[in-house]
Amino acid sequence: MLCGWVYNAGSTSVKVGADYNGWTITGQTTWVNSGKWSPSGIDWDAFWVPAGACGRAYRPGGRNGIDLGTLNRTGSSTGAWKKVDNQGAYVTVKYGSCP
Repeated sequence: MLCGWVYNAGSTSVKVGADYNGWTITGQTTWVNSGKWSPSGIDWDAFWVPAGACGRAYRPGGRNGIDLGTLNRTGSSTGAWKKVDNQGAYVTVKYGSCP
């Protein structure tokens, strides 16, 4: 079984969660500080993008990385979970604009 991992490549702490069901997290959550990896041994499935922020997921490769998608909540009053795949992802969350 593959375990999804998350590396926080941004400057803001990121909340990550396990057991994403398409809308919410039903498993464990934790915070990952800037420049740190999520704890090992858990299949991390998603990261939280708060209201007023934008989150991007990618994997290293090529000049700008392999894009896994962006979730823009800059104009929203609610946050949302952004799914990452089982191969893991580097993530960034930035307030006010997209990274």
